[in-house]
Amino acid sequence: MSRDLEEKWKKIQVQLAAQVSTKDDTGLRERVVAGESVRVAGVDLSFPRDAPRKLPSGDDDADTLAAVVIMEYAAGKKKPRVLAQFYMATILREPYIPNFLAFREVEPLKKVLTYIKEKHSNVYPDVVLVDGNGILHSRKCGLASHLGVQLGIPTIGVAKKLLCVSGLNDADASDPIPKDPSLPIRGRLRKLKTKSGELLGVAYRADSPAKSRKPKFISVGHSVDIRTAISIIDMCCASGLSEPSPIRYADRHGRHLLSKYPTARKAARGKINTVVEHNMDTFADAVYFDDLDTVCTQCKQQWICDAGEQEFHHHKNFKVSRKCKECRGQ
Repeated sequence: MSRDLEEKWKKIQVQLAAQVSTKDDTGLRERVVAGESVRVAGVDLSFPRDAPRKLPSGDDDADTLAAVVIMEYAAGKKKPRVLAQFYMATILREPYIPNFLAFREVEPLKKVLTYIKEKHSNVYPDVVLVDGNGILHSRKCGLASHLGVQLGIPTIGVAKKLLCVSGLNDADASDPIPKDPSLPIRGRLRKLKTKSGELLGVAYRADSPAKSRKPKFISVGHSVDIRTAISIIDMCCASGLSEPSPIRYADRHGRHLLSKYPTARKAARGKINTVVEHNMDTFADAVYFDDLDTVCTQCKQQWICDAGEQEFHHHKNFKVSRKCKECRGQ
């Protein structure tokens, strides 16, 4: 069954990849350079810690929450503002198979974005940042490209890990990433090319190694070119962080909803809720975590205490250890 499903999904990916546009079809780059207002959405799926891997049929608990955060960026404004946030509780029915993440996660994201277009067109995004890959994919059709083609909207892939792609040199994504003074951006990047010279994306890291040691892997999703994608990501990365704020907020706010508001998990599946609108932020008391670059109190070596470990200790009311994992015997 799994092999038959993979073959079916491969054919769909090839068909969608043929429809991907790697051009700036909507003139986004010109608007960013000119300082015009741009609406940028971040989308993410959050999973409760205690959710079972397999849910029985008819179970009322949702095993995931699709969150969309829409922010406005414009020249002359010191800070971008949150225009709206939406979430939908749902159950993912499709299996997780490597390189086929889109088939598992795309439907709830499509449903929320379609709802926004139909019911809240005044905040419908100009571009969507997706926690996943675009053409930086074995068949050039990751979640960002899949979503962009099916909705006909510009998308950019922002992945945390480098996907194994034939012909791509893993060493190209390693740190340190040198600063290129010829690029009019705040961050640092390295092009990710195949051995044949094809550009699939870039490894991007904010120009602040004390705050951000891990790069993000940026790729064209749909209807943008790589220069536009880099410009938008650089614009959306605040305070020396490598993760764009729209995705960062969608991730953190989705998990915050799951932990703080039981109704988020008990909500009728498929019902879309507007959490924030017109810049009213109900998450002012939310606690967020980032990878922390610190020094081990025992061996005195630098190490990174990742966001997940900090969040786990926070919810369990444990003090985060300042010893590295090697000194703790992990």
